[in-house]
Amino acid sequence: MTIISLPHEALLSKANICFSSAIRKKVETLCQDIVTTGLLNPLIVIRENGRYVIMDGKKRFKAIRKLTRRNMLPRSLCNIPCILIDDATLPADNGPKPLLLSDQELVTGLIHAMNSGSTSCEAANKFQCSPAIVQQAQSLETLHPKLQDAFTSGTINLEQAAAFATLPNPKSQWDLLIQLGPFASDKDIIAAISNGETVIETKAGNVIILPSRAPVPCIMALADGMKMAA
Repeated sequence: MTIISLPHEALLSKANICFSSAIRKKVETLCQDIVTTGLLNPLIVIRENGRYVIMDGKKRFKAIRKLTRRNMLPRSLCNIPCILIDDATLPADNGPKPLLLSDQELVTGLIHAMNSGSTSCEAANKFQCSPAIVQQAQSLETLHPKLQDAFTSGTINLEQAAAFATLPNPKSQWDLLIQLGPFASDKDIIAAISNGETVIETKAGNVIILPSRAPVPCIMALADGMKMAA
């Protein structure tokens, strides 16, 4: 798969999608969303006879054409971002997050939408993301201020920040980031933090995951023993 930017005239939508009032209403909603927040996910296309045929994103393309006729299309969409599928095999979906927004932009947009009165489901629909992403964005309010700064600056991503936010004590969040470093992005480590397991990194660089983060004597003794051994 390759992300490319294409002029409108290079794109071809083979199906007329506006058969029902519900779909026409959906296209109008997409028009409003594109004007407000831009195009969050690229179209998915294949190359055919010198043109690029839209396989996923026909309603988005219809909305873009409507905005063009109304002279309302954002200037950033004079060329449309697309994912070119060379083998004509479509991905199962666009994933849980919009591809054209950074984690920081997505969280800012979600929080702003909810502060403006949107429900979690409405915010998820608006930004084309999964409800789990909305929950992660909301959880960042409990982050240690230094961790919030680390997320804002891009040092850690949303998945990492949300995992650290599962620790109820902000100081423990910061201590764990210092212990593991900003590169603790391995899915097993992220899952362990989120599930309440204890993550320990020895001086030798080995990461050990224990079944509970509760500071029971045996766990503390084991941690102390590893530090001495290292």
